[in-house]
Amino acid sequence: MSVESSRILLVTRIFGFVFVFVLVSVVVLATLPNRMFLVSENALINAPVQTISSKINGQVVDLSVQIGQEVAPFAKVAEIENFERDNAIAMSMRMELLQLTDRQKALHSTIDRTSLQLGLIREQANATKQGLIEDLKVLARKAENQLLAEESRVEEQESIFLQKKSLVDIGQLSETVLTQYRQKLDAASHRMETARDDLTRQTNMVDSIARGVYSGGLATNLMSLEFQEKSLDMEHRKALSELEIVRSRVGEIERMVAVEGLSNSAISSDNVLARQPGRIVSVEVAPGETVAKGAVIARTMNCEESFVVAVFPGREVEDVLVGTPALVNVRSLGAKYNGRVERVVRYYNTGAETRYFKKFPDAEGHEVYVFIRVNDTAQETEATPVSDKKFFGCNVGEEVIVALGEPLLQRAANLFRSSKPLMVAEAAAASGQPEVPQGVDPLALENDRIAALSGDIRDLVKKNRGEKPSVGK
Repeated sequence: MSVESSRILLVTRIFGFVFVFVLVSVVVLATLPNRMFLVSENALINAPVQTISSKINGQVVDLSVQIGQEVAPFAKVAEIENFERDNAIAMSMRMELLQLTDRQKALHSTIDRTSLQLGLIREQANATKQGLIEDLKVLARKAENQLLAEESRVEEQESIFLQKKSLVDIGQLSETVLTQYRQKLDAASHRMETARDDLTRQTNMVDSIARGVYSGGLATNLMSLEFQEKSLDMEHRKALSELEIVRSRVGEIERMVAVEGLSNSAISSDNVLARQPGRIVSVEVAPGETVAKGAVIARTMNCEESFVVAVFPGREVEDVLVGTPALVNVRSLGAKYNGRVERVVRYYNTGAETRYFKKFPDAEGHEVYVFIRVNDTAQETEATPVSDKKFFGCNVGEEVIVALGEPLLQRAANLFRSSKPLMVAEAAAASGQPEVPQGVDPLALENDRIAALSGDIRDLVKKNRGEKPSVGK
């Protein structure tokens, strides 16, 4: 096949693949839903707000910021003076330290008393327990001796009964007399069983008391002593635990005195500093005003943390994924901003009302919140030019219209641009021709290939020397 025929075949195949790809793309895109119809007018631009508070009670003597001003971390916002603050704190700490010292003495006394009483009660309980066990062992030995005696009587009565029974068998003694001996034997057997039960009971009592199990009777005193021991032990442990807490608090107060350097100075001041970069959105105090500890001095907001929150019906956005393109229309500015979906949530707790610059849009039970991160670059509309960003530089608080998805033509163009290199490579591979790098003459590559296949080494050598090859003259 000639070079010209190969080129024609290659171009024909490329155009064929392009036509098929475009046709399939149009059919597929025609069947995809157009997400630009998912529009919400219940949306606004919002951002979290940080509060800057006073650490002490006092009077505002200097206010270093105003609304709209940019502040850096640790920048001075205000200065507050508190007369006799150190004196009041030092006096309070000294009083608490005296109270804790007295409490320590009382706890030490309680610990010493309970330790002594516990020792005495434990000795008395052990002595009582050993004495009770010895008494029960004596009773057990008596019961054992009684059992042996009753067993001997049973054997004796049984022997007599057998003798009398043999006389009855030969007719020398009547049945009435034998009945009397049988009754004596039964009575002796009953006394033997009673003695055996008594021995078992005494043995069980010894074992129970040795294991610390008591039940009335002789163990009443022992039970009372052990109850007193448990009460004293609980009081002792409670005093030890409280003593540790008191010691910890004493050490904490001593460290505070050392670190704060509390003295008898009459005036102290505190600089209120910003915690992070941002822009002042509100100032809540004025110079000369008295504020309490924890009072809000100012509020800041960082535009880099701004976002768009929109309300959509849950069923409409159930297939929307994170990263879905979005278009934010700020009508009052005549500008549109591109963005991406960051998350979709059904319930969102905004916390305190002052946590965000503006209250979130109201959502019904079937609606969800869609959070969108907006790009900084705006697209001008045909109606009005884009004005400077208002609302502290990032349009926070502005109500907007949000549309989710991409226009159909833009989606088709993006798909075509992403698949074009792959399509060209596949067409070149199908035609058997290598892909021609950009900036290289296709005819020169074809001449090199033919020269190599035909074994014409001389043409390759000439080409390397800068001479024109013989092929293709």
